[in-house]
Amino acid sequence: MNWIWNAVQTSKMDPSDAEIEITRVGKGVRFNLADLKERTMRMETLAQEERRAAIRTKVYGALKPFKSYDVVNDWLAAFMYPAICARKKFLVLSGPSTVGKSYFARSLVPTAALCEVNSANATHANLTLFKEGITRLILWDEASADFIAANRKLMQHAPVEIDTGMTASGLFTKYYFLADACSVVCTNDWDQSVRDCKKPDARNWCTDNAVVLRVSEPMWISASP
Repeated sequence: MNWIWNAVQTSKMDPSDAEIEITRVGKGVRFNLADLKERTMRMETLAQEERRAAIRTKVYGALKPFKSYDVVNDWLAAFMYPAICARKKFLVLSGPSTVGKSYFARSLVPTAALCEVNSANATHANLTLFKEGITRLILWDEASADFIAANRKLMQHAPVEIDTGMTASGLFTKYYFLADACSVVCTNDWDQSVRDCKKPDARNWCTDNAVVLRVSEPMWISASP
């Protein structure tokens, strides 16, 4: 059995062939096949993660440096670097597509500390990728003001457990502790989104709790002429 594992670990034998050989040996077949299956799955996951990291490195390495914005720096100093406070405001990057809002938001923290949520037409907050103690920034891409107001407890990042997916049975309810993270919202027109809120209290809450940066031109630094 050792020779089979040595061949697998040195990439001299494919997992499918190793499965056949383990079966032929017979002794310890159940446990060895289980170990082989687990190793194959983990190696595939590792290869996938390495591939994604290589692509990110290539793409991000080609990006131009971003401009500095006082409103963003003040927001970071007030809510990101203290890490934990009683209640946080969320940052809104409002402007047309192709100005670099999402990439700018991603640049605020290391990739491992980012949780990006596609919020276009969303009604419920999907925080499946959030990792407590690791995630520092949640990027709500294309989130409407109505969606933000409906999830105001999440956006405040208070030092309490917050429930999502609440149902009458509580079957799909999940709890998250978001206190050491912050939220950034990317949207094409925040002001119009706030005006479109169905409830006046939602409009008022969004206005009071948002730190807004309105951009109309590329957020990266262009090369000198």
